[in-house]
Amino acid sequence: MNLRARRATVLIVVVAAAATGCGATASPAGSSPSATASPSPSSSPSPLPIATPSSAASPSPSPSAAMATTGRIVNAAEGYALTLPAGWVRLDPNPASMDAYLNSLNGARPEARQLVEAAAAAFRSGLAIFLAFDTSSLTLKSFSDLAVIRAPSTGLTLETLLPLTAGQLKTVPSIVQPIRTSIVTLPAGKAGKLVYAIRMPVAGLGTITITAIQFVLINSGSMYVVTFGTTAPLKTSEAALTGIAKTFELLP
Repeated sequence: MNLRARRATVLIVVVAAAATGCGATASPAGSSPSATASPSPSSSPSPLPIATPSSAASPSPSPSAAMATTGRIVNAAEGYALTLPAGWVRLDPNPASMDAYLNSLNGARPEARQLVEAAAAAFRSGLAIFLAFDTSSLTLKSFSDLAVIRAPSTGLTLETLLPLTAGQLKTVPSIVQPIRTSIVTLPAGKAGKLVYAIRMPVAGLGTITITAIQFVLINSGSMYVVTFGTTAPLKTSEAALTGIAKTFELLP
């Protein structure tokens, strides 16, 4: 894979993960969640195709019979496990289960169903292999979710990948700068961390601004992007969301 192709892959995976967060992908499955994005006039690859199902690994068959919906959740087929704290619930990709959960939100605040349904659309499209919500706070001002995307590794080190990704993200009109990057150590190993805001349309709610907190881990030819999307203030949410990221495990 040449450098240009690697740059495209990095941007596709990372921004797609952010778009999945917080119900940001309000457009139909398979279309770009950032309707205002336009191709860069430079030689850099276009950021437009960030929401196509082919951008990331296809979702595994519905794990409803084998995977928990809260607590420690193991996805052996995809090579990872993580632990959700009290109040967080995994959304099952099984259509019947997903519809049942969405219907259960009919009595909640109106924006709760809209935010969850928008993220569920991205889940159905194959962007994510995992999606969970903090059900204790389904309001527009304090909505948080977690998505996991797995894709083939680009062959780049984290030290090379992070500044490259940050540079590419700056070309996306919906990204709100600054973009903060760092190398951190999680129990699962070394990870690249990105923090930035993104403006995205959500049906019925207009354009909202969410904060994306992403952890990128590389293991045995795979790149895992663990993305939290939140509308809560970063100063009150980052520590708790990072705590969940610390439960992420790479399975042998």
